[in-house]
Amino acid sequence: MTYETIVELKPLLLRIYRLIKRLEDSEQNVDESLLEKEIKTILEQQDRETLILLKTVTLVGRHERGYVYTNYKNEDGSSFEQAIKIKISDCPEQLVQKYGKYLIYDKKEDIINLLVRKWIQPSFIEGMQILKLT
Repeated sequence: MTYETIVELKPLLLRIYRLIKRLEDSEQNVDESLLEKEIKTILEQQDRETLILLKTVTLVGRHERGYVYTNYKNEDGSSFEQAIKIKISDCPEQLVQKYGKYLIYDKKEDIINLLVRKWIQPSFIEGMQILKLT
């Protein structure tokens, strides 16, 4: 798995990126269920290796900046996470190697089930930015 392979997938990554951004944009009047279904359809059309690369981008976004999870609960019972921004010292090539090397064991269905969850999608956006793909 290489950074160059991820760069080759940039059109696909940007397509998913734009869909997630539309979901996040609360000012747009969009049918969220249609966008979520479109994201899932795109993911289901990919082979396992491509999905592993998508998950790698997501993991870079989720972990490389130093996220801290809290046990605090909001009044409605939901929890939240606090992000601490730290300096990233590795280059994109090193990050892809670091986060992707253990994903060879992941099953296609498991990766799709993870990537369609709303709570993980902001990590994909962050990973795209960290890896300089946007």
